[in-house]
Amino acid sequence: VDVFHWKDDRIQTVQEQQAGRDRRFTYVATFNPDNSAFTRLTDEEMKELNTSNHNQFMVGRDETPYIDDVNWGVSPADLYRVNVQNGERTRFAQEVKRTLGYSPDGRYYLYQNITAGDTVLFVYDLQQNKNTNLSASAPVQFMDMDHPYPHENPTYGVAGWTKDGKNVIVNHKYDLWMLALDGSKATNITRGVGEDQKIRFRYETLDQDEEYIDASKNLMLTAFGERTKMNGFYELKIGNSPKSLIYEDALFDDWEKARDSDRVILTKETFVDFPDYYATNSSFKNLKQVTDANPQQAEYAWGERVLVDYENSRGIKLQGTLTLPANYEPGKQYPMIVYFYEKMSDRHNQYSMPVYDDRPHMSTYASNGYMVLMPDNVFQEGRPGTSSLDCITSATQKVIDLGYADPERIGLQGHSWGGYQSSFILTQTDMFATVVTGAPPTNLTSFYNNIYGRTGTNHHGIMEIGQVRMGRGVTPWSHRDVYQRENPMFYVPQIETPFMILHGTDDGAVDWMQGLEFY
Repeated sequence: VDVFHWKDDRIQTVQEQQAGRDRRFTYVATFNPDNSAFTRLTDEEMKELNTSNHNQFMVGRDETPYIDDVNWGVSPADLYRVNVQNGERTRFAQEVKRTLGYSPDGRYYLYQNITAGDTVLFVYDLQQNKNTNLSASAPVQFMDMDHPYPHENPTYGVAGWTKDGKNVIVNHKYDLWMLALDGSKATNITRGVGEDQKIRFRYETLDQDEEYIDASKNLMLTAFGERTKMNGFYELKIGNSPKSLIYEDALFDDWEKARDSDRVILTKETFVDFPDYYATNSSFKNLKQVTDANPQQAEYAWGERVLVDYENSRGIKLQGTLTLPANYEPGKQYPMIVYFYEKMSDRHNQYSMPVYDDRPHMSTYASNGYMVLMPDNVFQEGRPGTSSLDCITSATQKVIDLGYADPERIGLQGHSWGGYQSSFILTQTDMFATVVTGAPPTNLTSFYNNIYGRTGTNHHGIMEIGQVRMGRGVTPWSHRDVYQRENPMFYVPQIETPFMILHGTDDGAVDWMQGLEFY
């Protein structure tokens, strides 16, 4: 018998999903060989201890005060300094949602918290039992304030800790900042070049044994152009502007340096070029191709890609990546498939290996005379369907206006979250000749109380502050008009386009009954 009780901290389906974990759970303890004594460091309230290299203090998490937030994404926790020698605990932060971990020696602990309504980056000195606000000295926020999910502002991440023990280097949207651990100073070490040129810089090391960043040496940065989709490597001497080593209309990956020589191997790919390995040195000069792993591609008709710039009705500048068919003839209009999921344009230079899947594969369709458009989406809170309708139709119309697509032969496909959007778009326009909607949430009212199969949680968090973005506190009973306006089910009589629903009974995210309801 499964009992769903109103007093449960975790609903029955969550308990079922976590039963194995609960059975395997063990408490962390230390053992003192001098007196053969054990000291237990975790218990029913504080079940998690983040281990480190520090020989006296570590950080423990107590999530019990916020257990009701299990359905709302990242679970908050109170953080404690735990003395591993005697088990003594000192709370140093409350209701923390995101942590960024220790310095390599375990002395400092970086975390994100809310102070006076602002999202702030803190560092905690476990040795001195001292919190320091690192955001106070900086003119920018180190959290993603443009994150696509409302109420989610994660950090951009940590590049590393400096060898002198005085600074931590963190990512901003484009640039890198060095923050003094005493809170006295914040320095943009890429000197705003990333922000000015819309290049996302991130620190990378070729040293397999590196623990700290030696700020006195030249640093290697990866670079990605937000609008150009170019990719490559820069060199940075702190105090100077970053200098390009290699920056191309391609995608580099899987780089690794030989331990005892200045030889580097990495892959380079585009939509046309298979990700073969290349050899070079740490200056990335004179790349030499060393593999030819996909020679049979030459026997097949292969397409190419172009970037498409467009705007939605609100004037927001967006992009899409458009796959052109093999042997494309300028001026000729081609049949086109539109496929989308959140932001797609960053995949512009990814190689498309033909495989069997539930999504369209670009190279396969290009080989058969089709174009495939993958446009970006942006959303207004409370308008997931109407926002997507705006972005997708704007992108499609732009490609038509540019003379690429035959307006009478355009198909649309979305899957999972994209399946909701394709279902909604299906009910609002006859722009598309046919629509495939895969694993779609189709009735937002019933979906709100569905169970997410993989975790056992309900969809309240996903619906309000997660991917659906209805808004915190926006429920089917408090905002009926919003749910009706954005619900594909309420527009079924308007459907005039032939369409197919693709769904499976083992879907761990969207219950297949959502697809059946629409049918």
